[in-house]
Amino acid sequence: MFGLKLQKLKNLPACKKLAFLALLIPVLCLAAACSAPEVPINQKTDEKFVPPPDISRRPFVIASEFLENVKAKKYKEAYAALSVDAKMRVNLKGFEEGLERYFSMASTKSVYVTRVVVDERVSGDSAIIKVADTKYPDAPPWIWEFENTRAGWKIRSLDLPPLFIYKAKEVPTLK
Repeated sequence: MFGLKLQKLKNLPACKKLAFLALLIPVLCLAAACSAPEVPINQKTDEKFVPPPDISRRPFVIASEFLENVKAKKYKEAYAALSVDAKMRVNLKGFEEGLERYFSMASTKSVYVTRVVVDERVSGDSAIIKVADTKYPDAPPWIWEFENTRAGWKIRSLDLPPLFIYKAKEVPTLK
């Protein structure tokens, strides 16, 4: 059968032969591509595919949730976002009492309501989050430092009034 097609091809004029070949080559390429195994181009076949990181657990999202928990006075949920290091520097009772005392003052109630996370800088296993005041843009931002642990991103240090949780002589800076 293939011999017959070649015989017919010989009898066609040159322009029709070129048109036939022009259609045949892309069809063959498409057939070869469809029969190839499904491996991403930038991946070797012996490596396991690693999915991209889950964006919902990024420091930006965790900081936003932490702020929402503090605003809603869900201190246990907010405390859970702290790293082991930070929890050693302030216990849950001190965390709750400090924030309750802070919220009891009328002048400071709105401080948390108008704060939002505005910047995230990630570098390896650490991150720095900037929390700014939307009502008073001239107010200094709060800087929170995160670390990536086995349990995910956790707050290592934060300058959340009235709790200033830092390592000894260490204040994070935005780079």
